[in-house]
Amino acid sequence: MILPSHIAKGFWEAAPEYRLGWDCNQKVFMVLGLARIRAVGTPEDPKTYRSWWDFRYEIDPKTGQEKLVKFDVGPIFTKNGYPGCDWDPLQVIPVREFSYTEAEVLSGFALKDFKRRLKPAHVIAKQSVDAQKQKGLDLYHKIQEINYESKHVAKFSSKGKYDKPPMIAKKFQKKSLAHQRAVWLREKASGKAFWENRFVTKKAKNGI
Repeated sequence: MILPSHIAKGFWEAAPEYRLGWDCNQKVFMVLGLARIRAVGTPEDPKTYRSWWDFRYEIDPKTGQEKLVKFDVGPIFTKNGYPGCDWDPLQVIPVREFSYTEAEVLSGFALKDFKRRLKPAHVIAKQSVDAQKQKGLDLYHKIQEINYESKHVAKFSSKGKYDKPPMIAKKFQKKSLAHQRAVWLREKASGKAFWENRFVTKKAKNGI
């Protein structure tokens, strides 16, 4: 198995105390923590419940008791992506943390997920809350923009050219009044008018 150097270096830059190992039995990449021996002990004298990379417990068929057996799991990759050991084996020992599939590692998903796991829980929660707040602000600003545009359109649409009564030129006003007078005279002759004669006479003197 070959590990691209940029992925191995990405894991090392995110957390120098971690490495990737290829488990030939499970066919997965295992994230290994380089733990201090004085803190976790050794496979022969363990101080932790975490699993060792290349040791496992098996049942002795003769005695029926567990015994520690060393076996070849697969290579551990250095920070540059080469199989090997770039740490002090007298001070630290690789222990298993969690695994990724081959596709997850090669696609870059494993590196992103690994960086996310390194963040404290309160930091992840704060980032989630901040993201929700930002979405709320974006929605509020969008609503305000829509309200402003709708008011702006309504304001100008209310000032249409047909809102005010039509203006009649003076030369047409006289003609209109004269037409009304002629109509009134015809109605009077037919007995349908109710205005007094002096009113008509007064209007006629004024040139209407």
